[in-house]
Amino acid sequence: MDRLLPARKRPLRKEAKLLATKPWYREFFQTTLVGSLPLLHHAASQGAEFLCELLIGELHIDVNSRDSHGATALHYAVLENHTVIIGKLLQNFGADINARDLGDLTPLVLSIMMAKNPVMLMLVGGSSIDEETCFGRAVHAAAFTNNPEAVHACSERGADIDHVLNGFYNPLVAAVFGSSLDCVLQLLHEFSPISQVSKLDPGSYTIEV
Repeated sequence: MDRLLPARKRPLRKEAKLLATKPWYREFFQTTLVGSLPLLHHAASQGAEFLCELLIGELHIDVNSRDSHGATALHYAVLENHTVIIGKLLQNFGADINARDLGDLTPLVLSIMMAKNPVMLMLVGGSSIDEETCFGRAVHAAAFTNNPEAVHACSERGADIDHVLNGFYNPLVAAVFGSSLDCVLQLLHEFSPISQVSKLDPGSYTIEV
């Protein structure tokens, strides 16, 4: 594998392997902060692919380690749209695709909320589509943020488009609350023949479109 690396990178990998034999260095790289971020999270946020490989593969930094916000390196790669690093974190190093930060966001829901649709399409197939977060399920988050592509992707993945939370909050209601006209029309015409949502639960209210 090393012979496939550019010549300038081979000594770095060799040195990383040597440092990994010393517990003090492993602890140093695990706890070092760049600004407010652990080194691995910073590398993921900056798209530093080779550094991520060294930290995880050679220095044995936990790929699912958390920062002070409970986020993993995968969250930061998603936030900055680094698709190559996302792929490597998931496929090569076994990153937890359903990890939640302290705000209760999974990488999938984060990608939907931030309209990172190429990333969303990478994540939706392997994520637990019915995980409930602070924004509801992924399809609720997609509807609330007016992301029709994400609504469609969640539906294709098997999400329940009519799933109701808290007695009244289904994806259509989420779209109305978010003033997400595109998703309101999509949910009404693509997924449901009805033209209004009426009394999903006793005591709830009617939303007319």
